[in-house]
Amino acid sequence: GNMYFLIVTSTNSIAVYSPDGSWSYFELPTDDPWWAFWNSDILYRAADDIWVSSYEGLYHFDGSDWSFDELGHCRQIVEDSNGRIYVANFDRIYIIEDGQISEYNESNSELNALEAISAFGIDAADNLWIGSHSWDYEYIIQKVSPSGVWTTYDGVDHEAIKRPSGDFHFDINGNVWVPSDLAGVIKFDGQEFTNPIVEHINDLSNYNAFAVESDAEGRLYFAHQYGITTLLDGEWEEWFIEDVPHENSSIKSTIRFDDDGTLWWGSVLYGLYSFAPESTNNLNFNIQSLSSDLLLYPNPADTYTILDFKVSNTTNLSLYLYNNLGQLVSNYELGRYTEGQYQRTISLD
Repeated sequence: GNMYFLIVTSTNSIAVYSPDGSWSYFELPTDDPWWAFWNSDILYRAADDIWVSSYEGLYHFDGSDWSFDELGHCRQIVEDSNGRIYVANFDRIYIIEDGQISEYNESNSELNALEAISAFGIDAADNLWIGSHSWDYEYIIQKVSPSGVWTTYDGVDHEAIKRPSGDFHFDINGNVWVPSDLAGVIKFDGQEFTNPIVEHINDLSNYNAFAVESDAEGRLYFAHQYGITTLLDGEWEEWFIEDVPHENSSIKSTIRFDDDGTLWWGSVLYGLYSFAPESTNNLNFNIQSLSSDLLLYPNPADTYTILDFKVSNTTNLSLYLYNNLGQLVSNYELGRYTEGQYQRTISLD
């Protein structure tokens, strides 16, 4: 039940959060600068089997001592159901099995790293997923099965594949998701690649998705630099963290669920936040109580209006629009919001 967080500071360390709410820390045995761990990852297998990647290579903790393999620029670390570990390097993939290190590279496999491996993940069937890009706007996603069969999806044939970056995510419906470093998130349903965020970009105030998670209900969670965007049954919601300033548009974040269903949001600049599960009962909220914190402009409106409002507690919101005669024209279910200040563009077409 412990959670492990890589803390990138002048003395790089790992913070451990236990289920009782206490924290402990241990430093990594290295003089590497902080940026050596900027795109690093942690794989926890047991208290005496912890792996940490860095710009210089791969660290391993056996419960008492650290060891180091100088493998170069290592990034994500994943493990399949048989205990085989895969480590994404800049232009190759290291495989650790029974203590032995081998690799996929362009000379011994169908791996096409273009100029950089930028996305990585492994699904429930032990298929390894790899996203790569070049600096000349070439993008591919590859899948390799446990038996070694490679499948390549090219960005030329699939327009939605644009700069896959980060961790692949696999939802309960069998869809494959991976963030796009340009905008939105790439979705693959087994037949077609799409980018749902880009397709609904006019309905959202934030188009970034640095990390993807989903819950047992099937709701998707996309981390952006100010909070989280969610999607369930075609309904979008946006959660903004009040303490995080809306100033830096490129500060990346990540999200994870723990064993209790608490959602953790971590930012490389603004720290760590947790959102505990909440009951869905008694969330109806009287919009009249928002009136002092509600701005609607232009008002009256013709084709669109912008709703600017503040929420003081977690709630589901509905919007009812009337014409100049006081007749109800339309109503909108805005979805669930947590405490904070929001802005929503409403199309009147």
